[in-house]
Amino acid sequence: MSKKINGGVVIYLSLIVMFVGLAILYFLNSSGTTIFQNFKTKSVRTQLINNIDSGLAIATDAELPEFNENNKIVIQTIEDGTIEIMRRPQYSIRLWGQNEYVGIERSELMKTSSDFTISLWFYPQTGAFNDYPLNGEGLFTFGYLRREESDFGYEGSFVRNGDGSEVRLVFRMALIDNENNHDTIILSSDQILDNSWYFLTITHDQNILKMFINGGLVDSSPAVGVVDWLDATDFNNRDRLFIGKRSADHSSGLFEGSLRNFGKWNTALSMNSIRSIYSRGLEFNPLNITGDYSSVDNNIVYFKMNENNGNRVYDLSINNILGFVNVNDLGRGLAVWVAVADSFTKYIKTEFNGYERIEQFR
Repeated sequence: MSKKINGGVVIYLSLIVMFVGLAILYFLNSSGTTIFQNFKTKSVRTQLINNIDSGLAIATDAELPEFNENNKIVIQTIEDGTIEIMRRPQYSIRLWGQNEYVGIERSELMKTSSDFTISLWFYPQTGAFNDYPLNGEGLFTFGYLRREESDFGYEGSFVRNGDGSEVRLVFRMALIDNENNHDTIILSSDQILDNSWYFLTITHDQNILKMFINGGLVDSSPAVGVVDWLDATDFNNRDRLFIGKRSADHSSGLFEGSLRNFGKWNTALSMNSIRSIYSRGLEFNPLNITGDYSSVDNNIVYFKMNENNGNRVYDLSINNILGFVNVNDLGRGLAVWVAVADSFTKYIKTEFNGYERIEQFR
């Protein structure tokens, strides 16, 4: 006995099949589009990275042509398309000994009393007798070190001998031990000349105070204790760090020359770590692990002093401590921001399918 299916049921089932089919088609279309887009993105990224790697190999192994007037080298390759090597001049702060210096805002983080490291690049440009820094020129000061009984903090400055034929860099630090005995520890380095970059590093591990120049140990002294801050006072801003002069009280002992990359850590960096920093030169970034340097989390403050405009310097560390440039007639007198001679940051740029990638490599 045959049965007849109601026409309404047939229409209903047909609609269900149609909607299910449409849903499947939509899913397949959207998924296919997403998969294709992901594949395309991954492919472009991979190709751009490959192009960068090829550019690095070329820049490292090949003899490159001269940079053009736009500071670029354009290289045409068969497999990797057009690769550009670009360079940008590096800048530093230039102090002229005419009341220019950098003052750092107050912060208790700066008053490290236990283990610490201080580093700074400096370039004396006095142009005076024998091409040495002048007697009393200061690199930095944080505290007051004039009367031994009330010393606190530390400072770095230059001292000439009697006839001015030699100059030495001197670092002084007020020390206090577990029994509250006070002492002032002094380290020094000779043969500091004008018109050369030097990388100064000071470390203290509560036992030994060390001075390094250009990654090499030049002086050390027993220093059992911590930095003495007992007599610290905000009188005349003695509780602030100043870079480029010797005294917080007044504008004397002003440094003449260029400065870059003042940094401080709450640990005594090893010699290998210091050498890794030195090898990176002015491009060093304290927040990146490089070579034997890994003390990223110990960095308290880092001023590159390469802003190239304005009267502020910015902290590269996570603490964001601000610095201010004191200078007369900023922008109308002597240049405070200057290009570092024969010093460039270099980048590689490549393009693929309308996308581009730029990476710093030196």
